Amino acid sequence: MRLQHIAPLLALVALAVGCGEGGGARKSTSSSGGSCRAPDDSTVARAVTEFVKQAAPTPQRFLATVSSDSAIPDLARIALQDRGPTYLFPPDTALRRKVVEKLISVGDYTALAVVYHGTDRPDDSHAVVKLGGHYVDVGQGIPPSIRGSMEFACDSTASWKFVRKIPDAAP
Repeated sequence: MRLQHIAPLLALVALAVGCGEGGGARKSTSSSGGSCRAPDDSTVARAVTEFVKQAAPTPQRFLATVSSDSAIPDLARIALQDRGPTYLFPPDTALRRKVVEKLISVGDYTALAVVYHGTDRPDDSHAVVKLGGHYVDVGQGIPPSIRGSMEFACDSTASWKFVRKIPDAAP
């Protein structure tokens, strides 16, 4: 008697499993196999790390912009701290001057202020994090600023993986 009641339930389970494997409704995936959520602060932090690695000349200390529309997220600031001494760089000109004076007092090291210019999502499987940097206390032959767009692709584990720095046409 119990088998008669269980058989329809087993048929429904088999049907549900079959739809999940074959032709039923499935969540669309990207061409790389994954389906990533929107890029978040951890993606920006990885972009900042790659941006700094590729900066020339190599920064020896960093300034993290704060309290402005180009401020980097907290996770990105932590990523900078992992690469070297990091100072907060406020939007107020007078306060910035004090930070620069402090940098000068601790020695002649290449310092880079990192700014965030947003994230674009050209399609479901790619994200581009746009960053800029301004060298502070630059010496002769060092560019005053740099730009970089860091491309990420959604991989088969639905995670954002760094692909490459996209060359910028304009400085």
